[in-house]
Amino acid sequence: KSKDIYIVSAEGGTPERLTTHTGNETPLTVLQDGNILFTANIQQDAQYGDFPGNAQLYSVSSKGGRIKPVTSLPVSNISVNSDGKILYEDYKGYEDPWRKHHTSSVTHDIWIYKPSEDKLAAPISINGNGEFTKLTTFKGEDRNPVFTADGDSFYYLSEQDGTFNIYFS
Repeated sequence: KSKDIYIVSAEGGTPERLTTHTGNETPLTVLQDGNILFTANIQQDAQYGDFPGNAQLYSVSSKGGRIKPVTSLPVSNISVNSDGKILYEDYKGYEDPWRKHHTSSVTHDIWIYKPSEDKLAAPISINGNGEFTKLTTFKGEDRNPVFTADGDSFYYLSEQDGTFNIYFS
């Protein structure tokens, strides 16, 4: 069995299926333009670093239609602001998430994706053609980014001076 994305009116009715891939699609958020961001492991050959099970980021219209890849890089813990900017932690390889004070080439960093403006679409086009910027440089773990209410700043967890303290940027 696969996990697909469906949409149904707030008033009820028959759910409409938006995705049909044989794998699992996991919805993350609905953008202001009605597009739904979700993760799925559709592009097996595009996996970063050959780590099995890595999901990539996609979007699909709430009205249905073809899914669109946003990035083939494996991402997790996503936060989206009203401008369509996406904060996420990267995934470079497996490491026990409970391991304390871990430093290696697979520790997580916080990134932001700023989508390009597409004059033919809604104000923001989540199409992978935007700009990716690494926001943290600590050699250990930086995780779980969340935009503040204004969407201009964010909080995240880091082991910079202890065991997963909260930071503001």
